[in-house]
Amino acid sequence: MSFNTLPLKLGQVSTSASLAGILGQAFRVDDPDGVLGTRVFVLVKAGASLSSPSRKTVVSALDATSKQPTWVVDTSTTASASCAMVIPTDYGSTTIASGAYFLAQAKGVAEVISAAAIAAGVAIGCSTTAGKCDDASIVGAGILGNSLESAAGADENVAVILTGGSVGV
Repeated sequence: MSFNTLPLKLGQVSTSASLAGILGQAFRVDDPDGVLGTRVFVLVKAGASLSSPSRKTVVSALDATSKQPTWVVDTSTTASASCAMVIPTDYGSTTIASGAYFLAQAKGVAEVISAAAIAAGVAIGCSTTAGKCDDASIVGAGILGNSLESAAGADENVAVILTGGSVGV
């Protein structure tokens, strides 16, 4: 794991083949102000075009033989995938093209989009609604983290603490 040195700026995408060698590598970033604490980002590759990506949860396909993440991600509801990361708010509404490399957050404080009402302090994961989180209708392997606040219904921003457990960071 690299510390405080990212291969791309948050919010930046790249199609450079030179990033293929570090696909799946984790990067630890400590907040100099101490507000956000330590966050961990993973270099991933978009397996499909991702529109309005900010705060969406991503799933990584699992290799058929090893059952390990391939780090090629999308926002689908694939039950055989590993739900473990969130696209940071830095990516806003800019579409991430299929095949582009970007950083997904795997650990630390983040914001996600709710698929339905979510209670505070409960385990959450990828929902049956692509790109959103839920505490009840969870698909895929792994738990994303725990909600720090509640959501009254769908499409609300929810602060979460990502555990990084599903991707081993």
